[in-house]
Amino acid sequence: CKLTKSKKGSKGNCVSYLNKALIKTGCLKSKYKGKTYTKHTATAIRKFKKKWNKKKKKPKLNKSAKIDKNTQKALRRYRELKK
Repeated sequence: CKLTKSKKGSKGNCVSYLNKALIKTGCLKSKYKGKTYTKHTATAIRKFKKKWNKKKKKPKLNKSAKIDKNTQKALRRYRELKK
């Protein structure tokens, strides 16, 4: 999935993957799962970035709700670490 192209209002399987990943991190409530990038998704991304940076893991993530390559890498690593 090209999560870096996701933004508020985006819909589809990539956003569904993103929401599921954010739920697994504990940053998004499961009632917001779905295929739409909402304000709840944006808030959850910020929470995830803050949580990631607090643990001083690499790569360091910016504070925006935008998904860049580093954020995408961090989400994948987080999911791998939780298995």
